Amino acid sequence: MNDQPLPNCQSPLILENLTNITAYEVKVTATDVAGNTQSQSVQLFVSFMEPTYRSLNARVFSRRCAGCHNSVTLSGGLDLTTYTKVVSVITPNDAATSKIYMRVSGSSPGANRMPLGGAPLSDLEIGAIAAWINAGALNN
Repeated sequence: MNDQPLPNCQSPLILENLTNITAYEVKVTATDVAGNTQSQSVQLFVSFMEPTYRSLNARVFSRRCAGCHNSVTLSGGLDLTTYTKVVSVITPNDAATSKIYMRVSGSSPGANRMPLGGAPLSDLEIGAIAAWINAGALNN
């Protein structure tokens, strides 16, 4: 209580049967050793991202990359506006060596993390990119 870790509390919390991109209210109740109980409700936002090109293009490449990496600006000489152009800088089945994954995850030695000057991609977005690449980077 009072923002302190709770002993004997299961972590991580696993929730099942959640639907896509939805807000939930979660009520947390804690009782200390003296028997004092405190409850608090918090909003929990759940978001899923399919590891498909269609989903990644709509939610990541078009929104977070193509503003700089398009046929007009060609930042870094890279255009990420089509499937063919995106797969030209990845290694299907190997996210760890794929240029896009390395740049958005910050694992490219000596290179700036992308998007440059913007907020980093979320773990969810980076994970979906890796899963898509590791599944063969299909045009799905």
